[in-house]
Amino acid sequence: MNQNNRRRSFPTNRLAQRLTELILPSAAALFPITAVLNKIVPSAILEGLLLMLILLSVLLVATYAQLSLSICLLGVLGTIIVAVTQRPNLFAVFLIPLVAFILNWTDLSIVTRRFLTISLVIYTVIILLYYTIGFGNDSDYISWRSYSEEFVYRKALGFSHPNRAMMYWEAIAVPLLMFSSIKWRIKLLPLVIAISVFLYTETDSRTSFVLIMICVVFVVIGNKRIEQPVSKTVRGWVCVTPAVFALFAFALPAFADNAKVNAMLSGRPTIYLNLLNDYSILAPFGTKAVENGIVDNGFIQLFLAKGATLAILYITLLMRLLTMAPKMSFRTVAILGLFLVLALFETTLLSIVHLFSVILACEFDRRAFSGTNPEVHSNSSKTPLKRLN
Repeated sequence: MNQNNRRRSFPTNRLAQRLTELILPSAAALFPITAVLNKIVPSAILEGLLLMLILLSVLLVATYAQLSLSICLLGVLGTIIVAVTQRPNLFAVFLIPLVAFILNWTDLSIVTRRFLTISLVIYTVIILLYYTIGFGNDSDYISWRSYSEEFVYRKALGFSHPNRAMMYWEAIAVPLLMFSSIKWRIKLLPLVIAISVFLYTETDSRTSFVLIMICVVFVVIGNKRIEQPVSKTVRGWVCVTPAVFALFAFALPAFADNAKVNAMLSGRPTIYLNLLNDYSILAPFGTKAVENGIVDNGFIQLFLAKGATLAILYITLLMRLLTMAPKMSFRTVAILGLFLVLALFETTLLSIVHLFSVILACEFDRRAFSGTNPEVHSNSSKTPLKRLN
């Protein structure tokens, strides 16, 4: 009997797997509240604790699965960088392979349901606190909209910014639709649309709202094809889109002098140009001051806050993730596309609550089109939320 088989027969393996299936989705769902609670506890401490939970999940999986050398090296490298820089958020660059490894040894249906359930509960509680006791209402503000030439009162709904309130809902609504069964997607559409419209009227956050509506249209048009694979040509192009989007992000500052484009994008090209003039992407571990600044572009923030080396590593790991399945479903293409477009206009590229859906979709594709590890996740299927049927 080899070492791997001995580990599988260990009596606590089932317990370790169940703990992993609780800890990992909980940590991913809890990340957005670090910005909500930063007035009580520094966000760096909260992020560090949640990252420790993800590392704990890796150790739990190691009790019944053999760790690969690459996973060990990435974990050690990330830990060393955090220890040297004292910046826990730098470890986020290494989350893609670690989370993918953990998901490889879990029941994806359970993980998906728990991620969505915990996210919905947290989101609902924060909004209820906002409307009942005024929690976080100091983040509300009045904004001038040049396209409508009027001031708009924007509610943060308990979050640190109105855009973050809508972004968190987008991170819930998209997987809720994309990972549900065919029958439940249609049933959920009116609810998702109604909630999204209400949140848009309160936050006036356009980008996330538009992306949710695009997801809704995608579900209406291609509901029965969501789990089906795309062609090899499309898959090949999709696998390099993270690099293409990164290049496009650095082209946006060129529109800073174009008044029409600049106004349409709420002055973002000018913000990008000023940031690139003030900070360098060549700093070894980036510039800490950019971490929580108003960047509104995940790619530019990644290069400025993490440095070019870690940024290129992250994009490479993301592209490698997209190639791990022999085929790619329409669902993965849609989720990745929405993720990258949002990252062009918001700082969500390293947001684990958004990235989690991308990794989940890739892992579902790997299992659906190759059927590996049946002894660990025999309850999994192509339809993640099959028990909603």
